[in-house]
Amino acid sequence: MKLLKGTSKMIGGLLLAAATVMIFVIYGGWAVMTLWNWFIPITFGLSELTLGQATGIDLLISLMTAKVTTYGSIKKLTEVERLKMLGKMTYIPITTVGIGYLVLLLFF
Repeated sequence: MKLLKGTSKMIGGLLLAAATVMIFVIYGGWAVMTLWNWFIPITFGLSELTLGQATGIDLLISLMTAKVTTYGSIKKLTEVERLKMLGKMTYIPITTVGIGYLVLLLFF
């Protein structure tokens, strides 16, 4: 019974982690889509992107520019380090869109 409880807890944690990753992947794609659709069609006459296309581009760029962390394993991270990582995943896309919006208002 103890093994079953530990297994279900692990599966729940994995499902939560997978859902969290998907939310942040789509969030990053939204930021790329928004900035692209504000600037690229007007500037270069190219088509607007869908959320799926932008998410794919975001993943490709992330893969090509990925940096290896010095943390090693996520289990070794302190709570503060985990919160910092979550904070970066949250504020970078929205800050980038915010700055892009200011550029849009000022120059287009």
